Amino acid sequence: MPGDERGELLQRSRALQAYRCVKEDAMLEPIRSDAIAVVEYDAARRTLTVMFRRGGQVYRYFHVPLWLYQRLLVGQPHPWRRWGKTIMAHPGIRLP
Repeated sequence: MPGDERGELLQRSRALQAYRCVKEDAMLEPIRSDAIAVVEYDAARRTLTVMFRRGGQVYRYFHVPLWLYQRLLVGQPHPWRRWGKTIMAHPGIRLP
């Protein structure tokens, strides 16, 4: 991974951590994707937080089942193409 891209990913990961709910079972996962930088799944709350590469927008989706998060992880390198519509069917908000 080129140095600039790695630094940008680290910066975005830190930004996403600022939005985290403080839960021990929630964990940031870097994603190999053109669209997604990192994701976080909170199993207790069934929320999926997604940070996109372009613009660094962060969205939180609610009532997301664990199996869908797992499919997102194993669907790399282009998981959003496969699972994005299914994820966006869940209620969600854009975080500031």
